[in-house]
Amino acid sequence: MRNNQQGFSLPEMMMVIAVIAIAASIAVPDYLAQLPDKRLKSAARDLYSSMQRARLGAVRDNTTWAVVRDGTNNRYLVCSSPGADSTWSTTADNTVVTTVSLNSYQSGITFGSGNATQNWNGNNCTQATTITFTANGTASSGSIYLENRNQDICYAVTALSTGAVKLRKYNGNLPFNVNNWN
Repeated sequence: MRNNQQGFSLPEMMMVIAVIAIAASIAVPDYLAQLPDKRLKSAARDLYSSMQRARLGAVRDNTTWAVVRDGTNNRYLVCSSPGADSTWSTTADNTVVTTVSLNSYQSGITFGSGNATQNWNGNNCTQATTITFTANGTASSGSIYLENRNQDICYAVTALSTGAVKLRKYNGNLPFNVNNWN
């Protein structure tokens, strides 16, 4: 009588574990090397979304909203009111809807234009401190640049006077429009 035993033998199991270990030792370092750029891309997308949120909030509330860059604390704030002093830049009395700390993304993400010296129009890369969106959906034009420790890559999130928000990636000093990311 034949005994049908099912399963894996110890040598087969050891071989599978060895193959998995070899594949992991090849894949993990490559993934870890890409992680800072993935985090920078994520931070840029979130800033883009925050600007869209400010624009929609301004239209919905029939008032002015702003995205305020706080370089000292490495964060930005989405505000629905400038507060009693009517000044966006003094954020202590602003009505803050969202605060985003760039430190939460890790990988050394800060405000900065990396190696980029000129924007897509040939002008100097200048950080906006405050970008406002009005009740009719228009904006004060300006850009906020994000970089990480890999200074060859940065992202610019720009509000145009029409209220449109653009997201561009710089690889070295060359801008690429990335509004249609997959």
